[in-house]
Amino acid sequence: MKKCLGNNFGLKLLSVFVAILIWLMVVNVDDPEKTKAFVIPEQRIQMTNVEEAQAKAEQDQDGKKVYSVVRDDDESGNVTVYVTARRSVLDKLTSADITVSANMQNMTLQDTVPYEVTVPGVKRENVQCFPVAMRFVLEDKSEKTYAISLSTSGQPASGYELGDVKIREGENIIIAGPTSITKTIDKVEVQVDVSNMSENKTVTGSVVITDRNGNNLSKTQMDSLEIKTSSGALIKDNEVNAVVTLWKVQQNIRLKVDTSQIQVDDGYILTSVDLTPSTINLAGSEATLEALNGELVIEGIINSTGATSTIEQTIDLSDYLQDHYKKALKLESGSATAVSVRIQIEKVGTTTVSVPVSDFTIIGQAEDMKIVLTPADKVPVEVRKEDDNAAAITAKDISVTMDLSNYQNEGNYTVELQVELPDGYALESVPSIKVNLEKIQPVTETETETTEE
Repeated sequence: MKKCLGNNFGLKLLSVFVAILIWLMVVNVDDPEKTKAFVIPEQRIQMTNVEEAQAKAEQDQDGKKVYSVVRDDDESGNVTVYVTARRSVLDKLTSADITVSANMQNMTLQDTVPYEVTVPGVKRENVQCFPVAMRFVLEDKSEKTYAISLSTSGQPASGYELGDVKIREGENIIIAGPTSITKTIDKVEVQVDVSNMSENKTVTGSVVITDRNGNNLSKTQMDSLEIKTSSGALIKDNEVNAVVTLWKVQQNIRLKVDTSQIQVDDGYILTSVDLTPSTINLAGSEATLEALNGELVIEGIINSTGATSTIEQTIDLSDYLQDHYKKALKLESGSATAVSVRIQIEKVGTTTVSVPVSDFTIIGQAEDMKIVLTPADKVPVEVRKEDDNAAAITAKDISVTMDLSNYQNEGNYTVELQVELPDGYALESVPSIKVNLEKIQPVTETETETTEE
């Protein structure tokens, strides 16, 4: 056996060497070494020991100078990292795996801080970046106080509305930093996310600073600023505490309108008040909702002297609540804000009956015309009782015909209605309805084929 293994030993050794060589060639062909570029956005570049560097600059400059990042007009602030490695390594690598940082303690005499790049699984000598460093300049420091604007995102959980948001640190904020940045500041906003909240709580809100062009300051610019509360306490990580108060939503609150300011003329009476919608969903503090007792009365909006005809008015409920309840009551999100009010005023001895449009008889309608009616639900018909013995009249007792024979072209028209009444009643006035006629477009062959498909 040993003799057999020893035979042609040199040839066997050569075979092993050739096999290894072939394996290396295959690896280099199938998994070659390449260079790939990864763009690291500015917001992911980590700046460390910033406060220490700024404090040293202020100490050296008697508190009058601070560092700020400087870059050319065509620079974005991003860093491009070039990684040289096997294709198998590069294929698994993403920009999220790469860390780029700038340690302010490494500030050079040229006021630059070299970028430090870390790529897992790749040697430092196989990693390059451009630009190679972050540049700074010492400039004048300025400080100013700004009022905080609040903005919220998201919606609370079902059955709740946002009642109030207050910043625990106060309504003002102090910003100190390089004059080149502070002089461009237009607005300081705290953004609070209230998504799916179902109870009052304190959450963190992000401080967002906007320049005069409407652009948010970049991460690098924000890192150059010192943000403090009105009492001088440093705000870390650009976050403040927001106290969020939620209101429960109360369903189906009845709507009413105060008619005490309406004076009718002699011989007339106010017969009915109709509101659409008749109920609404409101959110408010517990005390405010309890005081409503399931009913919201709209006051001080409708007034008239010597009224002799029906009063129709649309009220913006959102504006009304703002004017009369300030921040104690609001509509449920998504609710319609318009409330249509119809106050029926009739001559003594007359009666107004609302006849459904669906009960109308329509004649003379052009076959190629589509009609849209206003109002689309009911039309008031004012009648006078001429026989004291006549039975009470209802909508079912009235026959209404709409004749469109003289309206054959597109357009908007006011059409008088033909009314038949039961014995003992007469029309007080001829009712009318607004009609919009629109030509029906013929269906093309292409449209027909699409529909069939």
